[in-house]
Amino acid sequence: MQRAWAAGFLDGEGCFGLARAGRRKRGPDWYRVRASASQHGEIGVAADVLVKVQRIIGLGRIELHGAPDDYKWVVEGADRIEQVLAVVGPWLGPIKVAQAREALARFRSQRRLKGDADRCVRGHTYSGLALRGGRLRHICAQCARLRDRAERAAMGTPPRPFKNVARRYTE
Repeated sequence: MQRAWAAGFLDGEGCFGLARAGRRKRGPDWYRVRASASQHGEIGVAADVLVKVQRIIGLGRIELHGAPDDYKWVVEGADRIEQVLAVVGPWLGPIKVAQAREALARFRSQRRLKGDADRCVRGHTYSGLALRGGRLRHICAQCARLRDRAERAAMGTPPRPFKNVARRYTE
């Protein structure tokens, strides 16, 4: 019964969407996926309904939003949004479920500019680790070869001889 109530509250007062996370050095802006619901309470005290939603769903934080009596319950991150949908999804209306699915799809379709634990930015598997600049860093041999080729081409150095001429990177 509590989950159905929380779903009804999110259906009426909640929002699933993207929030600007900031500018990136290379590429387009980055967006975070979030679920939120705002409500007015007393000054300095969060609204009881937001505390109840947080307790029922078991996720999120309550933060001050705008005016001194305006509070917002917020959950960020794709995994946590999926958890919210798992808890209240069966009782959410089709419009809210579609809004959540669209926000997740748009978040996941963003171009990633960093690699992860196993792959570099270009998607290559890391070839090892090395100490560089006082830090342990992942090394991608394929990306290093591509950088070396581009640097040689920029300096006007003729390409290295290839056994297979079709693999040459310049004319």
